[in-house]
Amino acid sequence: MIAFVLFMSTLIASGIGQLPGQDDGNAYLYGNTFIGLAVSCLIAPIIEEVLFRETIPRLLARRFPAGFAVLASAVAFATIHIGYGWSAWMVLCVGAVLLSVSYSVSENLLVPILTHCMLNTAISAYDGFG
Repeated sequence: MIAFVLFMSTLIASGIGQLPGQDDGNAYLYGNTFIGLAVSCLIAPIIEEVLFRETIPRLLARRFPAGFAVLASAVAFATIHIGYGWSAWMVLCVGAVLLSVSYSVSENLLVPILTHCMLNTAISAYDGFG
């Protein structure tokens, strides 16, 4: 399951939705399509939150302290988004830790999922849905 999710995340991050002739900003990720918007604002946040807030930290916490599990998961989350550049990497790490804290405090995975969906929607709107 984890291998499948990582594979799909890699495909998404590598630009599987690129439209011919598009090379502006983040448009290489999904293109200006409804499918791209659905992936970016709904499907990816659900998959990523299940993987990076629930599955990976839980597996790592079996052998390592919880803090290490959260940080390692945050680094993995930021790294699969490296297509946004190294300047965004640290922001993504901090954001991933904050999403983990929101999950820990609320004890409800819907909190980071909905937060992630709203963030991606705001970013897509700012970038012109591309």
